[in-house]
Amino acid sequence: MKAPLVAAGIFLLGLVLLAVGALIEPPRPQISQSGESLIALGLTFIVVGVGFFLAWANPTA
Repeated sequence: MKAPLVAAGIFLLGLVLLAVGALIEPPRPQISQSGESLIALGLTFIVVGVGFFLAWANPTA
């Protein structure tokens, strides 16, 4: 029961980081490392969260 909660937490953390990165990123094309980094980190956490959830939902044992 703990695994889906961990996966959901990682997924939600990714969504929050993605939203914060999108808000920080300016609309004009400028160099903004922090916004792009948060977007990339958020997408990474989303992918990891979905991967954990799929691994929990379909165990190979």
